[in-house]
Amino acid sequence: MDSTTAIMDLIMLRALLPNSALPPTLLCLIFAFATSPLQAATEISPGVLYQPGSQLKVSSLGLQLTIPENWQAVLPAGSEALVMEPTGQTARMIVTAAGQSSAQTVQALMSQPQVLDAMTQLQPVGQLSQQAGIYAQQFKLVGNNPQNLKASAYGRLGSNQTALFVIMLEPQNQNLLAEVGRKFIQSVKFNPPQASVPANADGNQNIDWDQALRGRTLQYLKTNNGLSVDKRMNLCSNGTFFYSDNDSYVSSDAISDFSGSSQSSNAGRWNISGDQIKLAWNDGSTSQFTLSRRYVREWGEWGTFVDDERWFNNRNRVCN
Repeated sequence: MDSTTAIMDLIMLRALLPNSALPPTLLCLIFAFATSPLQAATEISPGVLYQPGSQLKVSSLGLQLTIPENWQAVLPAGSEALVMEPTGQTARMIVTAAGQSSAQTVQALMSQPQVLDAMTQLQPVGQLSQQAGIYAQQFKLVGNNPQNLKASAYGRLGSNQTALFVIMLEPQNQNLLAEVGRKFIQSVKFNPPQASVPANADGNQNIDWDQALRGRTLQYLKTNNGLSVDKRMNLCSNGTFFYSDNDSYVSSDAISDFSGSSQSSNAGRWNISGDQIKLAWNDGSTSQFTLSRRYVREWGEWGTFVDDERWFNNRNRVCN
């Protein structure tokens, strides 16, 4: 079973932006104010609510951090970003990281729209700036923004070629995050990545896939060039399933802005034989996929794959 199975079901701006999901636009993640030696830090784990002062690391990306005073953080289910909030104030920081990056990677990612969910996107405003190795970009929220939030982001390329990004959201009349975000991104420490495949490299030994997935939700997330995909297979314990596919797209150019979204859903019955999962849809058609367990180097963990796509094994909130 994935290490992500027990995570909170929000990567998201749910407290700030209803029904929003964190943008999977970038790879892996991390956040905080780094101070202590890497060996003194604990490897970050999904689903854990980290308190102020927690010392953490992500060895596969060579990142070291400490949760700052008066802040809490969590890596939610199916997410590639750390979500952090202060106590007693309305604000949120979303921190992501990507290995094997370049300055061009940082500039390109920060200059393009970021999809938060099917109803909310971030679009760049003005030109990307850079000072002392810190990139800065202002954004406007397009779509669902009931709290009239403003958005901005910082980016930095580490000496180990890991790119770090911080998206900041707060009310229009508040000016907390510009200083906090800059102080954070300047303090993060970069070390040589230490990703390695465990000795027991065969991740498919003795897996009872029916037991692992019965009553669970398989979720696939992807964002690329403004397109956000969120597919879910809700596998009920009674052998029925509910499938949903939510896509959204946003683009921006010098002439016009465009955004749109689409949704589809279906249901039927499912069963697993060995490593094969078969879906019998209510319209009479069938689909069959191969299940496998593979090591994901960027995360330093094992993951569930449906054919060649990674799907997260999450808590089922649709059916038992």
